[in-house]
Amino acid sequence: MNVDTLFESLSSFDFICDESVAWARDNVIGKGHTPASVLALLAEDTTLSDRDRMIWTRNAKRLFTEPATVRLGGDAFETDNYRVMVNDVIALQGTDADCQHMVDTMSWVKLVKIDGSTITEGTLDDFNLAETVIGDVYEARDELMALPIVVQREVVDHAYGTSVWEDV
Repeated sequence: MNVDTLFESLSSFDFICDESVAWARDNVIGKGHTPASVLALLAEDTTLSDRDRMIWTRNAKRLFTEPATVRLGGDAFETDNYRVMVNDVIALQGTDADCQHMVDTMSWVKLVKIDGSTITEGTLDDFNLAETVIGDVYEARDELMALPIVVQREVVDHAYGTSVWEDV
């Protein structure tokens, strides 16, 4: 991750205050820092109040894990690792084809039709219970169809061991 490139774009992050941007320009840009050395610099800076140091350190850690940060750092590349997220929980991690198949066939959910003491496989238009691979149970089609289903791809910055997942 090229910290200089990232810190030159600090003002585009809404959780970074103007004072932090000025501090970065004075103390970080052009000085060969890495994410770890920036955090160490923050921890050692006696000109910052304890409160500012705590807030700025928290924000810096957040900054270094933001998807936009990994992209701005310039050393990121897309991997062949994909995952399906069902209601913000990982349902499957694998290849793009595996993940697309899960989404296309709705294999992330099992539909069941219960008629008295008989249990059979249901369809999307005719079921009593729907259980997702993450263990959630639904009784109505509208509830099931409202679930956010997302395929994501991992983006990695090997230089600093950072990875993020982006929607495909």
